Formats: sequence, C-alpha cells, structure tokens
Amino acid sequence: MFYHVIYFSKAIRIMQEKDLHVLLKQSREWNVGHQLTGMLVYIRGNALSVDPGRFMQVLEGPQQNVEYMFNLIKQDARHHRVTPIKYEPIKKRNFPDWQMGFKSVDTADTHQVFDGYFELNDEFLGSADSKRSSLALNFLRSFYAMVKTLDQ
Repeated sequence: MFYHVIYFSKAIRIMQEKDLHVLLKQSREWNVGHQLTGMLVYIRGNALSVDPGRFMQVLEGPQQNVEYMFNLIKQDARHHRVTPIKYEPIKKRNFPDWQMGFKSVDTADTHQVFDGYFELNDEFLGSADSKRSSLALNFLRSFYAMVKTLDQ
C-alpha cells in the first residue's frame, strides 16, 4: 500500500535558483532509489502568501520510505515550520511519472490561474479545513496536469 504526506514549510531565506537545483538533484537521486514520487512547489514571492519563501510538497510511495524521508525533511536546515496537513494511505500514486516534479512560483506568476487557488498563510495551515480537504493536493495536481499537457 502507498502513502502520501502533504506538507508546507517556510524557507529560512529566499532560495536562489542554484539552491533549488541542488535541492531537486538531491531529492530526485534519493527518490528514484526508494520508489518515491511527488511534487514540490516553491513560492518565492507573495504569489500565494504574504509570507514569501514557502514550500508545498506531496511525497508518495511505500509507507516506510515516505516516513523515513519526511523525518529527514523535517530536520533539513533550509526550512522550518514544517506543517504536515495530510498523511494517509492512497490507492494509487498521483504523480507516478515524477521522482520529484517541481514548480517555482513568483509574484510575477499571479496572473496565472491555478486550479484550487488559495491563500497560503498560517490561518489556512492551522485550520481543520486544510487537514480535511484535498485543496493542497488539487493545487499540486494542477501543476502536474499543466506540465503533462505541455509534454504532449
């Protein structure tokens, strides 16, 4: 059975492109060897939040591997305020083709319309609705769908 974890976190500082490339390379190399897939969104500016430098990620795969990786993620010094909103079994992967899909969103991207748009702030993260709903997963899926469409 597969599990997924969806979480948000706050970058210690605004990440530069080279920092994000290092993070992605590390993640993809580890994930391919441990049957993990997922999607990572980095919100550089205030596109979805008044609090710039946020990460949103879904990580999916075998339960033991997801738990192990999430424990490492929580200890990563590049971010803090790691807030899990979903950790549950899933019937099938949502991102089967991606060892780690990635999208960086900046304030210049606010003109784009993303399915499931919501204000990413501490009020949302602390709400019971954020834990019950599939809003974050639907938002991440919109990036997946957009890229898969462009690939065809």
